[in-house]
Amino acid sequence: MAIKAEKLHSGNWRARVQVIENGKRSNKSFTATTRKQAEFLAAQYALTEKEARKPLNDTVGAAIDKYIDARTAILSPATVRVYRQTRRCYYHTIENIKLKDLRSEDIQRAMNEVAKKNSPKTARNVYALLTAMLKAYHPDFQPRVNLPKKVHHEVIIPEKDVIAKLLDAAQGTILENAILLAAGYGMRRGEICALLYADINKKNNQISITKSLAKNEGNEWVVKAPKSYAGTRTIGVSSNMIERLMKNRHDFKRVCPIHPDMLTRRFMRLCASLGISCRFHDLRHYNASLMLALSVPDKYAMERLGQATPGMIKAVYQHIMSDKREEVNEAVNEAVEGMLTM
Repeated sequence: MAIKAEKLHSGNWRARVQVIENGKRSNKSFTATTRKQAEFLAAQYALTEKEARKPLNDTVGAAIDKYIDARTAILSPATVRVYRQTRRCYYHTIENIKLKDLRSEDIQRAMNEVAKKNSPKTARNVYALLTAMLKAYHPDFQPRVNLPKKVHHEVIIPEKDVIAKLLDAAQGTILENAILLAAGYGMRRGEICALLYADINKKNNQISITKSLAKNEGNEWVVKAPKSYAGTRTIGVSSNMIERLMKNRHDFKRVCPIHPDMLTRRFMRLCASLGISCRFHDLRHYNASLMLALSVPDKYAMERLGQATPGMIKAVYQHIMSDKREEVNEAVNEAVEGMLTM
């Protein structure tokens, strides 16, 4: 937008430039005896200010550090930890290049190196952090880079008898509580490990999920908000479920008083002892499939699972449809045969 000066009662001319300081918008005024001079001073300041806000002389590494530092107060501790780890491990070939000298070819070579030793998902995450930084500090640069194709991972949904075996083997332990909450109500492991008995409302048969346990930058387990805004939720539970959780209380404040990694290890040992192939996160898929079998609308299923997007619901649904494909084929073919013999 062109800067236009206005004439003052004094006979001088004043031009204004809108600036943002500490997140607040304000106007900076420039006064001169002529209109042209006032507009020149304002335009010069605007250009200088704009260039000053673009750290194009920063190296890629320094810019990524600056990007992460500026967001530590609003990102979860786990996200900051992953960002720091990504920064340390994956930008060696371009970290010393200045932003103003960075080219698409440089990024492509760096991504090729990442893709050689890591999964497509990791490569895409590395690229995502880089482009987020570029959008903030070098928005005029839009790199053109080819990334490895996504790999389709098959969704694993445990059968009902597998859940029964796990619960039977874990009976009377805190691991039983974790399995009940994951398979019965789709809670994430971090949410389960942060859940307090005080979060269970026995009168109304409800559980309030308001926090999660995650690692911070120092690799320490800390309590944080759930994974997303949708993660904060209150779900209705059965009175029998509450009684069973209380039965395994053992005078602890937390329903599952271990950290998420320990929960995963104990669950893996339990599965190995039973000859079962199952990840703890697969219990959450079981819960999603249970709601789909009950024809629970996606909106309410997502609400109970604490999901902001329907990605997992759709993946589970597609898996179920794939399993039923042969059954559907037979039913349709039988109907068609009947039509042909009419």
